[in-house]
Amino acid sequence: MRKAIAISLVSLVLLAGAAGVRAQNNAVVKVDEGANRGVIHAKVGQTISLVLPAQFGTGYSWSAGGDSKNQPILQAKEDAGPLGDPKLQPGGTEAQRFQFAAVKPGTVVLHYAYTQPWMHDAKPAKEFVVTIIVDKNQEPPK
Repeated sequence: MRKAIAISLVSLVLLAGAAGVRAQNNAVVKVDEGANRGVIHAKVGQTISLVLPAQFGTGYSWSAGGDSKNQPILQAKEDAGPLGDPKLQPGGTEAQRFQFAAVKPGTVVLHYAYTQPWMHDAKPAKEFVVTIIVDKNQEPPK
C-alpha cells in the first residue's frame, strides 16, 4: 500500500512538473522600449507582446516598417492597438501594443517608426528596432 501511494505521489509530481514546463513554454514574451536595438528570444508557440509609449493626442503613433509586416516567422495578432488606463491624465503618455504569435523558427528584425501618418516625408520622431530569434521548442540561451 505504501509503495502504491509513493508511486502515485511521484507520478503527480512528474505530471505537475510537465504541466509547469508547458505553461512556461507558452508564456507571453513581454517587450518594451528598453529592448530597443536589442535581441529577444522566444519559442515557437509563444506570444510576443510589444508595448511602446505613445501620445495619440499629438497625432503620433507607431507603425511597422521595413520587413516587419512581410516575414514568415511572426504572425500579427488582431488585438494590437492603444492600451487604456483609467488613471491616465488628458494629454498624457499612453501605450500602443502589437502582438505576434511565433509560428516558426528563425530570426526577424522588427522596425517601428513613431510618426504622424499624414507627414509622409518627415523623419520619424523615434524609432524602435528589435531582433527576435524564435527557437523551436527549446530553452533560449541565458
